[in-house]
Amino acid sequence: LKQRCSASFRNFHYLPIARCGSAGQPRMGNVGAASITDTYHLQKVKLGEGSFGVVWRGVHRQTGEIVAVKQLSKAGMPARGVRRADVDREIKMVASLAHENIIRLYQTFEDSDYIYMALEYCEGGDFGDKVLERGLHIQEPEMSFWVHEMLSAITFMHMQRICHRDIKPDNFLVAQTAEGSKLKLADLGLACQCPSGRLLVDKCGTPAFMAPEQHDMPSRSRGYGLRVDVWAAGVCMYMLMLGGRHPFLNSRGQLDQRSLMSGRLDFRPCGLLGSLGIAAQRMSEDARSACQAMVCVGPKQRLKADDACARVHGLGLSRGSRKSTLTSASPSPLPDDAGSPGAHLPFPGLPSRPSKEDA
Repeated sequence: LKQRCSASFRNFHYLPIARCGSAGQPRMGNVGAASITDTYHLQKVKLGEGSFGVVWRGVHRQTGEIVAVKQLSKAGMPARGVRRADVDREIKMVASLAHENIIRLYQTFEDSDYIYMALEYCEGGDFGDKVLERGLHIQEPEMSFWVHEMLSAITFMHMQRICHRDIKPDNFLVAQTAEGSKLKLADLGLACQCPSGRLLVDKCGTPAFMAPEQHDMPSRSRGYGLRVDVWAAGVCMYMLMLGGRHPFLNSRGQLDQRSLMSGRLDFRPCGLLGSLGIAAQRMSEDARSACQAMVCVGPKQRLKADDACARVHGLGLSRGSRKSTLTSASPSPLPDDAGSPGAHLPFPGLPSRPSKEDA
């Protein structure tokens, strides 16, 4: 589950960096005279630590606002295969994604040794931990609320033609707002543009959440499109429905490749009664159907993000979820351009290539 092509958010997968002289839109630049300590007081509260960085809790000296400050070591980046061009690209992308379910980057600072990023503080912590803590206590109204939060972020990114490529519970944080709890997508390190009519061919992400067309590259798949994020969100939905149980991990915690490639979901509860088919299945038939429609092997048949968002939102309304936190506005329809497995990729390694099926 932890295997992936680059480190996770917990391990400081490469992050957006830039220099910014004041709050607002981050901008690129060189090392400046302004120090982060002129703007923020860094408390001796370590929120996290990884291979080349630390996250501290910070307080804005003028406003008193609490932020999460990531202190990244420049010396540690080359060993992780991180280039400055990579992080410059990501900062521009993060700056373009202003959405209530995507974490905000307030300011960045840089000196000769470190890069500091002042990010939105999410006191609720890692959503992946919350899923395991809540376990089977999660009922359908709560499940539909959280999945709708995930899909709202994904739908917004897809409207900008951006594919996240690493959707999973661990990459969301829980924030407490005046309206209640909200999920914040906090790791966009693998996100990239997915131009209309083209397929992505970089094989990256967390294998247990990657769609079949990603696993099939390069021999049986020419690439993939935006709907790999919907597959991953469907896996997350299944985990919320079944108390944190992953649909494609065996009893030893190893990925069952054959099960994943089949896309079949087993909604029976664990235990003897579940194995005999005697125990009642969790959640409603509508919820199970929506989840299976997201975890659909064929990308063309898989739900688009906005359609999945609408179906999950409907579950919440019909079963009494927290309506005040759900947006009733319907997003604009997304383009229909899923990746197409089954074709040979003659030029592996290229960032993308046209797809005749999606042109």
